[in-house]
Amino acid sequence: MILFLWACLAEGTPVGSTAGLPESPEAPRATPRPASASPGPSGGAAPAVALEGAGSNAPPIEAYRWGPTHSARLAERVPAPSGHERVATDAWGEWLRALPVYPGDHPVLAYDGREIAPASAVVAVLDLDVGSADLQQCADTVLRLRAEYLWSVGDKAALAWRYTSGDLSSYRRWAAGERATVRGSSVSWSRRAAPSDSYADFRAWLNDLFTYAGTRSLVKEGVAADPANPRPGDFLVIGGSPGHALILLDVAKNADGRHVALVAEGYMPAQEAHVLPGPLSGWYPVNPTGGLSVPTWPDPFLWSGLRRFGASAG
Repeated sequence: MILFLWACLAEGTPVGSTAGLPESPEAPRATPRPASASPGPSGGAAPAVALEGAGSNAPPIEAYRWGPTHSARLAERVPAPSGHERVATDAWGEWLRALPVYPGDHPVLAYDGREIAPASAVVAVLDLDVGSADLQQCADTVLRLRAEYLWSVGDKAALAWRYTSGDLSSYRRWAAGERATVRGSSVSWSRRAAPSDSYADFRAWLNDLFTYAGTRSLVKEGVAADPANPRPGDFLVIGGSPGHALILLDVAKNADGRHVALVAEGYMPAQEAHVLPGPLSGWYPVNPTGGLSVPTWPDPFLWSGLRRFGASAG
């Protein structure tokens, strides 16, 4: 198994550090190109479609606003292990199960096109663009997935997370033309652009969030989740610099009530999100009192630290 040698070093800029610079001077986060507007809805729930392995509530491919190039879905690619059934879930979980994936021979690529790992090192690679700059790393990938879901159901009011400094960044302020200014130990917001509410604006706001947020802020987002009852969309975080974050894309259980999870990550340098190779047909066993060990991080993630995003209007 290939061990990824990078760590999520470029955490969001904390108040008190040099303004606008990531914590890792070796890997400055470049200014990305503006996101292009791809075909698809700009918000609001799309009609559900039947999808083998993911139930009947899977959204159509058009609901994945970034414009995936492949129509294969995660739940179809990765069945539940023998003797297990997928757990009941909410719309967020159905959205994750139906994420588009690249063909099975697709390697993990970095933002600049470099191959990070061969297809054989992962279970699947999500057909989710990573942008054109070294921004969408581990915690950012968790936030990107949640943000894209909220955008797809039109819940823009819930698009708000904190920088590592603790200052709140909300898409509503960004769409109103406000921008953050970081000077030493202070973060202030002021009107510096015309109001605009497009998918490209949403992606620009995310890039700003990725610059200033990281594992040390993500570990404070959401609420504690019961590891004896995990759900798709729950996440695990080791906050720090370096730190790392994982997200559960799916959960199944057997007749004894024991759970398994499909675990995904982004990483550094910014790279395509991918499903890690669990020992049970790609799935990882969930031990509520133990830890989750993955090939890309030296220390186990304690299941007792499982977290869950709050309820969405969608």
